[in-house]
Amino acid sequence: MITKLLKSLTAVQTAVLIILGLVLVNLLASLAFFRLDLTRNGIFTISPATKSMISRLDDLVTIKVYFTDNLPAPYSTNRTYIQDQLEELSSLSDGMLNFQMIDPSENETFLAETEQYQIPALQVQVFENERMEVKKAYMGLVVLYENQSESLPVLQQLDNFEFDLATTINRMVNKKLPVLATSTDFGMPGWSDKQGLQKYLEKQYQLTTLSIENPVPDSVSSLILFTPSSKVSSRADSVIQAFLARGGRLAWFFDRVRVNPQMQSAQPVESGLDSLFARYGVTISDNLVQDLQCASISVPQNLGFITINNQVEFPWLPVISSFPDGSPLARGVNVVTPIFASEISLTSVADSFNVVELLKTSSKSRRTEGYYNLDPFQEYVPDSFTDKELPVAVTLEGRFGNGPESGRLLLMTDGEFVSDQYIQNGASIPFFLNVIYWISPDDGLLAIPSKKDFMVPLPELSPALKQILKYSNLLIPPVLVLVWGVLRWRQRKRLAES
Repeated sequence: MITKLLKSLTAVQTAVLIILGLVLVNLLASLAFFRLDLTRNGIFTISPATKSMISRLDDLVTIKVYFTDNLPAPYSTNRTYIQDQLEELSSLSDGMLNFQMIDPSENETFLAETEQYQIPALQVQVFENERMEVKKAYMGLVVLYENQSESLPVLQQLDNFEFDLATTINRMVNKKLPVLATSTDFGMPGWSDKQGLQKYLEKQYQLTTLSIENPVPDSVSSLILFTPSSKVSSRADSVIQAFLARGGRLAWFFDRVRVNPQMQSAQPVESGLDSLFARYGVTISDNLVQDLQCASISVPQNLGFITINNQVEFPWLPVISSFPDGSPLARGVNVVTPIFASEISLTSVADSFNVVELLKTSSKSRRTEGYYNLDPFQEYVPDSFTDKELPVAVTLEGRFGNGPESGRLLLMTDGEFVSDQYIQNGASIPFFLNVIYWISPDDGLLAIPSKKDFMVPLPELSPALKQILKYSNLLIPPVLVLVWGVLRWRQRKRLAES
């Protein structure tokens, strides 16, 4: 019956039924949010950590997105992506998260709000009226909760949009900030020596200073330490052991060899930490690593009455761009450049630890011991860089003692990595903030992956296989058309004869 009915329909009636069917499907889909994400790294999928945080909201969160309409790609695509993400978050919040998409361009009230929330007007190129023009555009948002407001002023690179938004909301709704402690014992730099760090941490953590010669209070579960200028006492050694054994989380940035670039001198640091780390199977080598994959430095050079700055490749500053697969500490990180780092050896780490060599140099590296030639203009022999993948930062996670809790330890042999000089240029911030999230008690949001879309490279092919594929692409399509034509011709011939 249905078959006969379908056969009796005209083309117009069939088209009308198809259109009505599509309208009905869209109406039904609007009643329930559903998305099928086929991207390799889940670009359009909200992570479980964000879903959990949003579902726990107990008061209204309002998000105002100030985004200019009718912008060209990729800005228009970004706007659609942001709106889709917020629609899904709103559907997960049980009415506790509302959002607005606002074009402030021609509304004085909304323009005043962009100034109030420090969302800048950007200059973008658009093609209008058959010519290229510069247009003022807004691409930012503000999160409002109770009497608080916090902005994400520029939304252009959206790789970490979900993470940035989730951490902003989480920070605003949490009544009590987690404690992040450091120590100035044994000449270690403290918060007052790290003004750049305070800028990024003071809104998210309660920063405090304690003595590591006394037991760490139970209220402190996250500790960050830097290079000591004198030998650490056995008492402090025992305090650190006890802290890790009770499930504490420690990040230690320190120099094994202290370098003075101006004086072109380097001296080993006798910190007394060797015995502490050796307990966990970690050895800090008394050396510095060099890498041909390195950063450049600006070096002034006098040419008569003129001084010019030369950009010189400096192997003492390795550029690390490859990270362990799936490591949350690499989220949103493009490169990390340690400064005069030493090799870390994992000699006899217990099987109970989950060990990750977090930062390693390239396959064209070498160790340098004893004498360090820091002259930036020296000539390097590439063939002498025969060492491969020397670790300069590692993480250990597991039980550090007889306690029931699992602790975390990150070691990086670069005490200057988070100095104000390098924090200010912004290059080290993403990695450092990931370290802080990793040692924080509430690190669930660190599991939110970066949503960066990437190209999947084709495998390397042999020259012979390339030729085969080349001529196959040229010959197979016309051959298929020819075969189809012959078959069609024979079919029509048979029909004519019958």
